[in-house]
Amino acid sequence: GQPALVVFRGGGQFEAVRPPQPQGHHEPMRLVHTSLVWLAACLTLLLAAWGTMTLLPQSGFRDSFLGNFWATVIGVAIGVPIALALNRRLQQDEDTSRLQQSKLETDRRTTQYLKMLQLSLLTNATFLDLIAQRLLPGTVIYSNLDLEHLESTASLKYQLIDDIVLNGTIDSIRFNLRFISRLMDLNVQLSFGPFRAAMGETAFLSEQTAIINRIRTTVPDAKRDIDKALQLVGQKLSQQSQSPIKPAA
Repeated sequence: GQPALVVFRGGGQFEAVRPPQPQGHHEPMRLVHTSLVWLAACLTLLLAAWGTMTLLPQSGFRDSFLGNFWATVIGVAIGVPIALALNRRLQQDEDTSRLQQSKLETDRRTTQYLKMLQLSLLTNATFLDLIAQRLLPGTVIYSNLDLEHLESTASLKYQLIDDIVLNGTIDSIRFNLRFISRLMDLNVQLSFGPFRAAMGETAFLSEQTAIINRIRTTVPDAKRDIDKALQLVGQKLSQQSQSPIKPAA
């Protein structure tokens, strides 16, 4: 059977994805078979008619028929291979054009995805710099990380990008940003919720300090992955812009 591509779905889960089966790849052989059957049938009928006419007495009609018969046989013998060759060439041209159009559409979608990913990564990198500078014990910053793009395209990138390093880096970024966002939300809840009064200021500051320190130790990892991903995305966009495939005429 077709080999399966193992895709990491997050949460320690993997999924085997099989590539789509090619469609219509038996069509040329089916056309050749049908043409040969029709050729054999026509030749059989012509030979039967020729055999019948040879039994008739010599006449102008018989001589005219036999002349037309051999002209027809020669025409069929020459015309059918030419027709098959032309049909095969047309089929190959159609297949090439279809593949080129499919590649162009995939490249367009990939370029669009990479540009949106680049913008999302830059936005998150800027916010991580803000966290590193201003988030200290006793302070609160509302999370403004852009997770929607990374979450919504978590599976799409495996269809568009054949680069396990880049895909793995993006998954790592998504995990770290989600973790930072949850800790920041927890910091807001602790700072403004009923837990602060219930646990007392000393216990609150201790708990908040632990949360903020965890955030600050995760930010460098996320930033390092973002810088790596931005470099790889830039290379991919450069390759996309230099693609030699042009739209078919």
